[in-house]
Amino acid sequence: MSRPDRPDRADLVGWLRRAAIAVLIAVGAMLGFAGPASAHNVLVSSDPANGATLDKAPTAVSFTFDQPIENFDPALKVFGPNGHDFATSAPIVDGSTVSASFAAGPTGTYRAVYRIVSADGHPVTGQITFTLSDSAAGSATGMPTAQTNAPTGPVATGGTASGLGGWLWIIAIVAAALVAATIVIALRKPRGQPPH
Repeated sequence: MSRPDRPDRADLVGWLRRAAIAVLIAVGAMLGFAGPASAHNVLVSSDPANGATLDKAPTAVSFTFDQPIENFDPALKVFGPNGHDFATSAPIVDGSTVSASFAAGPTGTYRAVYRIVSADGHPVTGQITFTLSDSAAGSATGMPTAQTNAPTGPVATGGTASGLGGWLWIIAIVAAALVAATIVIALRKPRGQPPH
């Protein structure tokens, strides 16, 4: 014998399924479109280029990112073969670029490291290396410094470093929990219902 509430229950289950699918599509679209907006800055280029061997010394070292940088305590140091810092000015932020003046020292490999605050408020660090040939070498000796206090990070390769904002994960988890709870409640057998 069929229960009289069966058609209503079937309608409710069908409606809940459609609602759950709509919510999941909306959450998926939100995560897909909001992900790039909350991504960390990505290094687009540097001057000098990573791995370059130079026959003429640059007067500055710069890093350019895919979006504007927050001008909040940036760091840029250029360590020479002798371990000294050859950056001769404080870092300057100009839109999506951070730069510092550079004085050429001895022939050899230099490591330029940076730390910036990205548009989403997170710190981003990285480094490149370049080499000064004999013709590019200069007479500067650099400033002795403790390299342990320098910003560190992986060698920049132009890859992405994206992150999804924590609030988006919270919204997605809450939405999924609400959908699951609604389905469980709707599919539960009614208790204590008198027989008809």
